[in-house]
Amino acid sequence: MNKILQGFKEYFDGVKLEFRRISWPKKTVLKQLIFFVLALTIMLALFAGIIDAIFSKIVQLFLSKF
Repeated sequence: MNKILQGFKEYFDGVKLEFRRISWPKKTVLKQLIFFVLALTIMLALFAGIIDAIFSKIVQLFLSKF
């Protein structure tokens, strides 16, 4: 059991060390990236919704013929 706890300690010590090496972006860059991701997500959702609506109409027309 002690070996397992020692392994966890070494793992989290490594994680802490790696977090010190991270170069975090500036706030302005982070805000720009967040805006970009949100805008892209909204655009893709709208695109998927439009494509879904078009295919739904096509399927409805096809099924109403039979």
